[in-house]
Amino acid sequence: MKLNGIYIAPVTPVTDDGGINWDRYEELLSFLLDRGVDGFCIGGGTSEYTHFSVEDRKKLFDVASAMIPEGKRIFAAVGASSFSQVMDLGRHADKLDVDAVLLPMPHFFTYLQGDLEEFCRQVSRGLDSPVLLYNLPFFTNPLDYETSARLLGEEEGIIGIKDSSGETDRFDRYVKDFSERSDKDINLLIGQDPYAFDALETGWHGIISGLGTLCPELLVCLYRSFVRGDHEKARQCQQIIRDMIQHFSAFPNPWAIRIGLECRGMDCGSTAIPLSPERKKQKRDYQVWFDKWLEKHSAVWQN
Repeated sequence: MKLNGIYIAPVTPVTDDGGINWDRYEELLSFLLDRGVDGFCIGGGTSEYTHFSVEDRKKLFDVASAMIPEGKRIFAAVGASSFSQVMDLGRHADKLDVDAVLLPMPHFFTYLQGDLEEFCRQVSRGLDSPVLLYNLPFFTNPLDYETSARLLGEEEGIIGIKDSSGETDRFDRYVKDFSERSDKDINLLIGQDPYAFDALETGWHGIISGLGTLCPELLVCLYRSFVRGDHEKARQCQQIIRDMIQHFSAFPNPWAIRIGLECRGMDCGSTAIPLSPERKKQKRDYQVWFDKWLEKHSAVWQN
C-alpha cells in the first residue's frame, strides 16, 4: 500500500465551553475536501488531542470516516499517555477500516528507546489496522532513527512513518535504507511543512500537514506541482510556506491556524487558554497580515 498524497491534519473546532463543535467540524472537513486534499489525518498533534476525552476522539474518527469519499484516505491518530488508551482508540479505528493508524510516542513522562520500541511492537501486533509511526519530538518522546528503522524493518504491521522532527538528514537515510526492499512497502510521510518539497525530492511519498488546515490550496499546489514535474512551482510553494511560518510561529501552531481560519469565515473556537492583552494585539496584527498574505499569494494556486 502506497500512501502517496497530501493529507491534512485538521484542528478540532470547539464551542465556548471547550466542547467539540460538531457542526463546524463537518464544515471544516468539507472545506478541505473541496480544495482537493487526498484525505485526513484525524486526531494528530494539530488537533490538540490531549484536551479531549477518548470518547470524543472516537467520535472525531466516526464523523470523518462517514464523510470521506471513495478514493480518499483517512488516518486515525491514537496518541495517548498510556498503552491502554492507545489500544482503546486503535481498536475503535479498526472497526472503521481506516487506511492506517498514526502512532505518536507517549507524552508527559520520559521513556527509554527500548520502552518506546516495545510499546510500538505491542500496539502494532494488537491492532488489525496498518500502523504509521509518528515522530513528534517537540511534544512527545522522540523516536531515534535506529529505533524507527528496526521497527519498520521487522514489524509486518508497521508500514511507514510520519516524521515531524525537522531533522533533514533523515530524508536520505530512510530512502537509502528502505527504497530497495522488495518484501515490504515503506511509506515515508513528511510532517514538517517547510521541508515538504525537500522530502519529496529525496524520494518521500507524501505530506501530512497541519498548516494545510489553514491554506490547503497551497499544500495541494505544492504536491500536485511536484508530481507533474513542475519543480519550480513546487519550490515556489515551499518558499511561500517558509515565509508564512515566520509569522505563524509567533503562536502555538493550533492557535495560528484557528486565528487564520477566522479570516476565511471558519471560526473554530477559542484557544485552549485565554489570550493576554498582548496576545490579543498579536492576533489582530496577524489577521491583518494573513488577509494581505492570502490576497497576495492566491494567484499561485489558482493558475
